[in-house]
Amino acid sequence: MLSSIVDCFCWSLTIDFIKGTTSIISKADIESVTIGTNVTSISNQAFAYCSSLTSVSFESGSQLTSISGYVFSDTGLTTITIPSSVTSIDNNAFSGVSNFTMNIESGSSLNLTAGSGQTLYGGTNVTVNLLS
Repeated sequence: MLSSIVDCFCWSLTIDFIKGTTSIISKADIESVTIGTNVTSISNQAFAYCSSLTSVSFESGSQLTSISGYVFSDTGLTTITIPSSVTSIDNNAFSGVSNFTMNIESGSSLNLTAGSGQTLYGGTNVTVNLLS
C-alpha cells in the first residue's frame, strides 16, 4: 500500500508507506526512489528486479529500522546511503547487485568496515563508506 507517489512517470518515486511481503514494484523503469520518514521497514522483494533503479535515498529524519530479504535484488543500484536508524539488513537484501557504493550514516549500529571490493548482504564488489 502506498500513501504517496510523487513524479511517478517511471522515472522517480517517493514512498511514504510500504506494507506487504511481496513486490510492490517489479521490473519497472524506475531510476530513483526516495523513502519517506514514516517508513519503518521495507518488506521482502519490494524493489526486486527494478533493473533501472540506480539510486535510493531516505528523507531526513528517517525512522527506517529494517531492510528485508531481496528488497533491492537484481536492481541497477549504484549508490545507497543507509540511515543511522537502520539496525538490521537481511543477508540477501542486495542479492544480484554488484559494483555499488553503500554509505552508512554516522551513529549507525550496523557493524561494518569501510573499504572496497566487499561481499555484503548478498551484493558483490561493494564499496562501504562510513560517514562522519
